[in-house]
Amino acid sequence: MDYMGWILIGVSVAGLYVLGLISYRLLLSARSLQSEAARSQGLVNQVKNFEELRFSESKPSTGSDLGKLLVARHKLIAAKEKRAEERRRRLIQGIREIEIDKR
Repeated sequence: MDYMGWILIGVSVAGLYVLGLISYRLLLSARSLQSEAARSQGLVNQVKNFEELRFSESKPSTGSDLGKLLVARHKLIAAKEKRAEERRRRLIQGIREIEIDKR
């Protein structure tokens, strides 16, 4: 066989190899797409089975309820500030734990 025959065989083998790689990547993509489609279908089923929330009718507050309402509001604001402070503390702690000298 002369050199043209070897070149033809080499190109054919390389083409089959590339075709195999492409089909393998397509197989991996199809598997990924199938798992995402199954997950999406599950989420769609959850949305379809969603029950509408029932809200209780609100009542206007009176002057006698003012003390209780102010205490409840103060508790909500304090809890919100506490959560923000805890978040800041965790962020600062995380920054302190970063090792800079990783040589």
